[in-house]
Amino acid sequence: MKPKRRPIKIRSQFLLAMTMLTVLLTVLFTVYLYESEKTELMNGIDNQLRTAAIMTQAMLPTGYHDHISGPDSVNEAEYLSIVDKYNKLCLTLDLEYLWSLMLIDGKVVFTTSTSPDEISQNKNQAAFFETHSNPEIYLPTLISMKPTYQINDDKWGRIRVALIPFQDSKGRPYLVGASIRLTEVDELLDRLIKQCFAFGFLLLCFSIILSFVLANSITKPIRSLTETMDKIYEGQDEVMAEDQGSFEQTELSRSFNSLSRRLHEKIAEIAEQEEKYRVIAENTGDVISVFNINQNKFTYISPSIMQLRRFTPEEAMSQSLEDSMTPESFKQINESFEIKINEFIQNPQSPNQYSSEIQQLRKNGDIIWVGITSKYLYNAKGEIEVINVSRSIEARKKTEKDILFLSYHDYLTGLYNRRFYEEKLRRLDTEENLPIALIMADLNGLKLANDSFGHETGDGLLKRTAEILRLQCQSSELVARIGGDEFIIVLPKSNEADAEKFIGRMRDAMSKDKDEHIVLSLSMGFAVKMNVSENMSEVFRKAEDDMYSHKSTESPEMRSKSVKLMLDSLFKKDAWENLHSVGVSEISASIATKMNYTPGEVNKIRIAGLMHDIGKIGLNDAILNKNQELTDAEWEEIKRHPEIGYRILNSVGEFHEIAWFVLSHHERWDGKGYPKGLKHEEISFHARILAVADAYDAMRSDRTYRKALSEEEAIAEIRAGSGLQFDPEIVKILIGNVLEKDGF
Repeated sequence: MKPKRRPIKIRSQFLLAMTMLTVLLTVLFTVYLYESEKTELMNGIDNQLRTAAIMTQAMLPTGYHDHISGPDSVNEAEYLSIVDKYNKLCLTLDLEYLWSLMLIDGKVVFTTSTSPDEISQNKNQAAFFETHSNPEIYLPTLISMKPTYQINDDKWGRIRVALIPFQDSKGRPYLVGASIRLTEVDELLDRLIKQCFAFGFLLLCFSIILSFVLANSITKPIRSLTETMDKIYEGQDEVMAEDQGSFEQTELSRSFNSLSRRLHEKIAEIAEQEEKYRVIAENTGDVISVFNINQNKFTYISPSIMQLRRFTPEEAMSQSLEDSMTPESFKQINESFEIKINEFIQNPQSPNQYSSEIQQLRKNGDIIWVGITSKYLYNAKGEIEVINVSRSIEARKKTEKDILFLSYHDYLTGLYNRRFYEEKLRRLDTEENLPIALIMADLNGLKLANDSFGHETGDGLLKRTAEILRLQCQSSELVARIGGDEFIIVLPKSNEADAEKFIGRMRDAMSKDKDEHIVLSLSMGFAVKMNVSENMSEVFRKAEDDMYSHKSTESPEMRSKSVKLMLDSLFKKDAWENLHSVGVSEISASIATKMNYTPGEVNKIRIAGLMHDIGKIGLNDAILNKNQELTDAEWEEIKRHPEIGYRILNSVGEFHEIAWFVLSHHERWDGKGYPKGLKHEEISFHARILAVADAYDAMRSDRTYRKALSEEEAIAEIRAGSGLQFDPEIVKILIGNVLEKDGF
């Protein structure tokens, strides 16, 4: 929206200016004319008086003043003769009266004068002088000896007086005065004033008329240019000024038209740039806002505020600065305003760009982190404005929070990590927290879980253990994961009884956590710091030794229980596997017995037969129970079960030897088996027995994808594999001695 523009009234303004100038000049001229005439008149009077005074002095007898010694010392006859001459001179020069006086012994003495009637009658000059005049007014002239001119008021009216100083032969000062009545002069001055003002009025009228004519003539082309400029301002395109009459005006119009064309080009360019910046401002993901410091309100907010805070620009602009953010952020911004504004006022040319991070409110009440870049500047009115560019930094803040969390927490369990434990322990290791119990805990069977079921299962055990530890710890107690399967618990102000009580609670909680594959078991040991002098590292070592002493007995027991638990779990979810394992166990034991193995060896192979497929507990049930033909990838998965079984059994000392039998029970006599491709005697004798027993029992059992083979069919298959898949000697024992069939 364009700002409202006040129209330019160039003619009236010019006319007003011309009129005021004319009035001023007329008044000044009138005053000057009057003062000039008045000065010239008064100068003429003063010259007339000076001439009269000089003539008066010339009429005095030579040495007249030499013999004057005081008042009335002049001979009366002589005095009357002088007065007669004075009167005649006054009549001749149209003067009021003439006189002379002198300074004798510091006193003004009146000597001669044309006498008014009172003097003529009185004949006492001194008495008259003292009665009707002020001797003091003559002293400055007598002292300075310079002519002076005065206007005096006496009983006979206003008079102009000239005082001309002289000296007698003795060097004494005297002066001759001449005066003229100003009544006629005043009348002349009154007439002069009237004449001047009459002349001034006529001159003023003429000047006003002339000003109007000139204003109309001079401002006409300017008005035309102004009207053209108004049209340009209103947005009319291709508006040009008309050529005027005079050369100068025509050149001015042409220059204006050139300027107008250039202005249109610039306006078009600015409009294009403005539209470009408007599109950028309204479509950028960042929010652009303008906050006026002087008005204490937002004057612009870009539409992208909808994406950031869910407010429309109008709704956001109606909010105060305080309402647009959380109280903590407003306090932060408000405190920095005064500093930044002072910096800007002191140095407006400096970059004065500032960055800040605040929390703002969304329309639904959610709080988001926003990063703001601000710049201070003056607007066209001289007000201070802050240009802000803001964007959401929620993702970055979350990342920072996650990084901060991970720097002090274990990424898997969420417990504190070793770094935090060591820093926290230094703060807790004070006398006021004594005694301090340190409990070391090690998760039993983690490697068994990882090897058997993969690291996801092992990670699950760690998480479950961590959650149990977290629930058993109070707010003042510290629990941290300091290694792969190691945890530490710090109990401030706790003795041995408190530590044993905590361990008891943990054992009860873990015994209630059931798993179909792994027995959850935690070996724990503790030590207590009783004195300040004890080193915490030594307490840690004692707790660790105590934990390992428990682990040496608890861990094997746990693994053995876990193996049995896994075998039971495998048999529960697959009844065929249970029957098959029992069958393989019995057939293997029979073969070993017929081969005259000792009872101990027979028992080993019986157990190996029972556990030979325990590795299938770590396989996908969907593959194990699939009715259709397996894909290559699924078959490769199936072929992993001997290795899984080996890792499960090898972790338990009592099953260590059996683990080797299980690992090789799918090796072939011709070397084409798995997992290692062993052949002939490279395969353990026990594994060769398991291979024959496993194959025979599998063929004699019903499966979902086929019916069981008859004994004859199964024997035929075994014979066909003799020397290829199976050890020929063991095949002969199975068929001839165990099954008691002829042909061998």
